[in-house]
Amino acid sequence: MTKIMLVEDEADFAGSLGLMLKARGFEVSHALDAVAALRLAEKEKPDLAIVDIGLPGFDGIQLVDRLFSVTAPRRIPIIIVSGKDPEEYREKALKAGAVAFFEKPVKYEKLLEAVTTAIKGMRRYRLKEENL
Repeated sequence: MTKIMLVEDEADFAGSLGLMLKARGFEVSHALDAVAALRLAEKEKPDLAIVDIGLPGFDGIQLVDRLFSVTAPRRIPIIIVSGKDPEEYREKALKAGAVAFFEKPVKYEKLLEAVTTAIKGMRRYRLKEENL
């Protein structure tokens, strides 16, 4: 089962997104802040992370780089969601290594498409690495 780590401090959004992902067959873990996300990533070894920009501790952009080091040598796909100014944060998120950026309120079907595409891409990449 594919593991998705959701890093979100808004309970309503996290709850509804988590339910939608579970209904699609994903295993979902949840962290409320960036520090808890790092601990959870080490423990759970997620296949993908969905990260909010505005988090207690440090922001989602800073978390992207730290998650890459925690999950190394696997580089998990990270999708950023934000209620902040998309013009300011979209470019920063993608430069940091996020595979997608979504502005809140998120259209769940579009987010699910991005999740599915990122996971398929990750699996193809890992299979390619194993066959080298």
